[in-house]
Order: sequence, then structure tokens, then C-alpha cells
Amino acid sequence: MRFTGSGQIVDLRRLATTLEAAVSARGGRIVREAARLTDDAGRTGIAEHDVDLVLVTAGVRSRALLEPLGYRVPMIAERGYHIRARADGWPADLPPLVFEDHAMIVTRYADCVQAASFVELGDPDAPPDPRKWARLEHHVRTLGLPIEGPFERWMGARPTLPDYLPAIGRSTRSANLVYAFGHQHLGLTLAPVTAQLVAALVAGTAPAVSLAPFDLDRFAKKDLAHDHRRIFDSRRTGDHRPLGDAGAAHRAGRADGAARQGARAGRGGGCGCAADRCGGEPALFRRDSVGRDRAAGRAAAAGEGPADPGLSAL
Repeated sequence: MRFTGSGQIVDLRRLATTLEAAVSARGGRIVREAARLTDDAGRTGIAEHDVDLVLVTAGVRSRALLEPLGYRVPMIAERGYHIRARADGWPADLPPLVFEDHAMIVTRYADCVQAASFVELGDPDAPPDPRKWARLEHHVRTLGLPIEGPFERWMGARPTLPDYLPAIGRSTRSANLVYAFGHQHLGLTLAPVTAQLVAALVAGTAPAVSLAPFDLDRFAKKDLAHDHRRIFDSRRTGDHRPLGDAGAAHRAGRADGAARQGARAGRGGGCGCAADRCGGEPALFRRDSVGRDRAAGRAAAAGEGPADPGLSAL
């Protein structure tokens, strides 16, 4: 099965440097240092800096910025593993390939080829599990792929909320605080439309879509342990029912997207729903026991990572 008419970023590092150069060209200043948010009579500030407005868009680190101010951010790190090597033997025009039996996707970039698999839910700062990289290298060898080492190993923490929807909006407690994070696997894909929504919030104009499903306050009074268990249990039951207002979008999208189910990477790659706001979770996850599911849900709701950093690895 091959899909045409799609697009791909071929050089992620060049994309990042180009975006930074565009910020600087428009008078922006990039400061690379640890930040701490403050609250002064209902206005949010950044310690040691004079600011008019604060935009929190720090991925998985957004939780640590906001929770000291009393916000409830039940976010967990959805950690993925990649290996990369030079692309000398890989065809430049070959689209990303999915090896379903190995739950692995191989993607060509400008000067390297990447093999990716495995997902674990845990603490973003927990040490990586080198067995997963070794397993990826084993898959590459056993499949006879034209990818030669040495391999560059990478592990990244994707910011994931219990209902698999991002948090996008303006704080109801601080008029000068805007946030946009929690896009899990789709941060780069959803960055342009998220930027348009944030620009509307900052300018005080109406966003193009309702942001009610993405309001961070949706977690303020929920039984978060229950919410996490619902998401985790959907892996076994096939019941991909997202929480809150996104349910209608999911139900409509599932009917429209059934034919597209095979388009996502991994073992089906999702519930087959075409809705952009669907909370059905990708099937790259797998649980070994109900008890571990529930333990992870309780830990995330309590603000802790799971005790097992390898939880939900394929």
C-alpha cells in the first residue's frame, strides 16, 4: 500500500534553525535558560524577566512550569526510540516504510535513514532503556535492510495528556497566560494550525475553531486515575471513546476514516478515525497486564511517573 500527495520534512535540524532565524529577523530574542513562572495578583510573570504576556509551549516540560502555580496538568512522557545511520544505501525517493510485523517504521531524511519503534509511558528524565535500541538494530539486521552502522541512538519524550487532546487556550485565572502543549506524536504536524489559534488568542480575536475541547480546565475536577484507566483499557477492548466534547468528533470521524485505518505507522497506528480531535489512541502501545495499566493511571493522576520506566514498550 502506497500513499501519494503527502509531504515530509527532510531535514529537521535545518527546519529548527530556519524558524529561529525567522524569529530573530522579526526582532525576537531567544534566551536559552531555565525558567520559573510567578503569579502576582492574577498576572503571570517569568522570574528575572519583564514580560507582558507568557506563552507556555514547552512540551512535556510544561507540566513543571504550570503545576507550581496550581494548575492541574496530568501529562506523562510518551517516550519513543529511534536509531539513525547514514543513508548511503537507502533510495532517496523511497517513502516511509512500515514493517508491521516488527512494529517499525523506516524513514529517509536528507542525509540519514531512521528506524523507529517502541513507546513507553514514564518520567521524561528516567534513563533510557538500551535494550530497545539493541532490538531496533536487531530488526534492521534480520530484515536485511541496507542500513549500516554506526548508529546514532535517540530517545524523545512526547507530551501526552489522558484524553490524547492537546491543551490550547488562555488561562481562566491569569489574563496574560496562554498555553499550547500536549500534542503527543503530532507536534510538528499540528504546529501550524496551533500557531494560528495561539495568534488569535494573543490578538484577542476569535479562533477559527472552538477551543473548548482543549481547555486545560477540563482536568481541574476530573478523576484523573479513572480517565487514564479509560484510555489504557481501550487497548484491550477496542473501545476508543475520547473524553468530553471530542466524543462527537470521534464518532463522526470513525465512520469517515474507516478506510484510512492502514495509513498510520505501526500495528494499525490508531483506531481508524479521521477526526483531527479524536482521542482514540494509537495501537503502537501494548499492555502486559491490567494491573500495570491501572498502576500507571494512578501514578500519572498523582503527578508521578510509573515505577517501571519500560511500561508499555512493544
